[in-house]
Amino acid sequence: TEKAYLPGDAIGVFSHNPLSLVLRFLRATGLSYDSEFKTLPGPSINVEPWISTSKGQTSSFFLGPLLEWRMNLTSIPTKALLRLLSEYASDQVEEKDRLAHLGSLKGKNDYAQEIEAESLSIVDVLEKFPGAAKRLGTPETGSSPTEYKALGHLLSHLGPLKPRFYSFCSSPHQFQDQRSARIAFSLLEYATTSKTRRYGLTTHFLQSVCHQKLGLIPRSNQLDTTPSTFEEWETILNEKNVQTFKETKIWAFHRPAPHFQPPTDLTRPLLMVGPGTGVAPFVGFLHDRRWRKAQESQDEKITGETWL
Repeated sequence: TEKAYLPGDAIGVFSHNPLSLVLRFLRATGLSYDSEFKTLPGPSINVEPWISTSKGQTSSFFLGPLLEWRMNLTSIPTKALLRLLSEYASDQVEEKDRLAHLGSLKGKNDYAQEIEAESLSIVDVLEKFPGAAKRLGTPETGSSPTEYKALGHLLSHLGPLKPRFYSFCSSPHQFQDQRSARIAFSLLEYATTSKTRRYGLTTHFLQSVCHQKLGLIPRSNQLDTTPSTFEEWETILNEKNVQTFKETKIWAFHRPAPHFQPPTDLTRPLLMVGPGTGVAPFVGFLHDRRWRKAQESQDEKITGETWL
């Protein structure tokens, strides 16, 4: 990290949509990765912190990179988004009626079963309703420059791809430069009611970054056993003389947590309960407590009890 952090702080990680998901979106709409998408005065598209266009402005993007790096393609579509799609399925009466129903109050049970329970993404919905999808890729007649008004409305409803936050599971005092850091995460993977496999976007992105940068894929071809601790990973990396974790680059930023820090007074007992944070930040608490204890002389006060 460029700035000093404290145990309890977090890191925000920007991932990107898998290229396979982007290509499915483009295939459904009939557009290409290098299609030039131009917004004209109309609904604003806000995909900060990178791009922000306001009403009255004209901006141009290449659609593929915009979808891959900026837009939220994995969240479950809202009912408002389904109602919007129904407006663009005017040539397909059956699709139009179904989308309108799923987005209505009367259709809440069907929405829960067909959309929420299956964790459908906007890409899944576009493939399910091809008539509405093709309308998104149809430019406005006689527009100059080419204007994809329907697509612009869709993107304004999707919103930006937001960062995911992970607590530091380390203390800066562990490291000589006092700027290195560690995070821990579990790969999110689950099955829907129809047994379709779904995967966490950022956790699998982080896994792929490690695999690509560290050259440890396929694991079975290079490692005899699966490392279970960070220290075991460090040992293997040093033995294999491959890149270290600090050389792996991702888009991330530091988020301080000034009201979530371990006590500096070691005589105070410390009880750590993670109802939503997990144990990762408390690993950092323990590293910090161990370091502070090592700084005290033997005849100083005894450390309070510590429970996790």
